[in-house]
Amino acid sequence: MYYRHSENRRMKKGKKSTRKPGQKVKRMKGEDRRKLILRTAQRIFAEETYHGATTAKIARAVGVTEPTIYLHFPSKKALFLEVMKDVRRFILVTTSHILNQGGDLRERYGRIFDSYYQYTTEVNANVSKIWINAISVNDPDIQASLRDFMEEIVGLFSRDIRAAAEEDKINLDYLPEVLARILVAVSVGQEMMIAIGAGKDRGWVSEGVKGMLLGWSWGRKMRENSSKSEK
Repeated sequence: MYYRHSENRRMKKGKKSTRKPGQKVKRMKGEDRRKLILRTAQRIFAEETYHGATTAKIARAVGVTEPTIYLHFPSKKALFLEVMKDVRRFILVTTSHILNQGGDLRERYGRIFDSYYQYTTEVNANVSKIWINAISVNDPDIQASLRDFMEEIVGLFSRDIRAAAEEDKINLDYLPEVLARILVAVSVGQEMMIAIGAGKDRGWVSEGVKGMLLGWSWGRKMRENSSKSEK
């Protein structure tokens, strides 16, 4: 009897329920719900900042109860770290894919910075804000996650630059790790400017990076040639 009264209350006026008596409501699978929570949390963290966002706000936006959030993530910080990991995974996969394509060194890094810009301005504008939020949070676990991510990117760039130097495609005055950290610093600067709406156009950073790589490629060789001509 209670089931029938409940069913009638849920029916919209003038419409009949298509569900048969005793038929179970189709529920979202746990993994699908977890992905929905992550997508929604990314948006809420980007809009509200880490400190402004709450699990209650995220739950309301998802359309679930707050305890449901805690079934998947033990705390707000754990949820934020998982959001960071999702963004981190995409960037690492994209960067590795472009680096593995080979080709001209300057064009390769130009494509990397172009892809960063395109994704964060045309596909998912929340990404830049998530990283800026993470930088501003004084929490050892969040800071450690940021450092680990930066070191992974530095490692990818360093290995690529070292391989290019061994193939005589770039002349190095500095260790590959130093140049890799400069590129990562440029990337962080790009994300900060995009987050505050000062990103200008798509090629503004990638062209600068290509020019910088050209300087690294030819600066040493030009000095060596100049030194030889003076003798």
